[in-house]
Amino acid sequence: MEKEWYHENELFTFEEALEKQFTASEFESYKEKKEDLMVNKLGRAYLSLREMKLLAQEVTPLKKIIFDWDAPRTKEGYYMFNGCIEAAIRRSLVFAPYSDMIWLETKTPDLEQARSFSRKIHKQLPATKLVYNLSPSFNWSAHGFDDKALKSFVWDLAKEGFTLQLVSLAGLHSDGVSFWELANSFQSDGMKAYVEKVQKREKETNCDIMTHQLWSGAEYVDSLMKVVQNGASSQTLSTSGESFTETQF
Repeated sequence: MEKEWYHENELFTFEEALEKQFTASEFESYKEKKEDLMVNKLGRAYLSLREMKLLAQEVTPLKKIIFDWDAPRTKEGYYMFNGCIEAAIRRSLVFAPYSDMIWLETKTPDLEQARSFSRKIHKQLPATKLVYNLSPSFNWSAHGFDDKALKSFVWDLAKEGFTLQLVSLAGLHSDGVSFWELANSFQSDGMKAYVEKVQKREKETNCDIMTHQLWSGAEYVDSLMKVVQNGASSQTLSTSGESFTETQF
């Protein structure tokens, strides 16, 4: 029933409704007054719905504008929202003065969309720092990148002011594929699989986690213990003596 209602009733923003109900000259007058109000009087890049209604009434005092933003609310009580790039830009301009950074999420890895977003923000607020999620949910191989474009993607974003870029859940995916390969191989190859899939790779890449006890700070903790014990040796020290297995490396 709800789906049918939305299918039968076209949704508009307030200004889209104005454009349909105003004459061309009336709508042009509204836009001019709006620009003047924002730039010269309020000093901000947006108006509230109440302010837009008052401005529309000022343009045509005798014309009743039909707009009801409560009518299309969902059964959960949510208002309908036109979630587009322009809406994201408007919201960003409002919140940027109070935010450390502005985060952009896109549906696909779209450099042009990110560039457009950045330039419209920086035109008004040039010092705004931007964040981009290099999402692992994107199928990066399916969006027409050649090797050169794929490699340069993060630097191209950086040129547009995206000072923080992250692959959200990169650790989950890299851990997941490593465990998946090891678990599959371990079923048939046992410890040979661990040596080939893990230890050899750690040695080849000079990965410091190969000596995980040192990596985790055991040596540092032992140095603190020696200070407490006035330099005396202890059987409990984990990074010295014959019991320290990582001396094998």
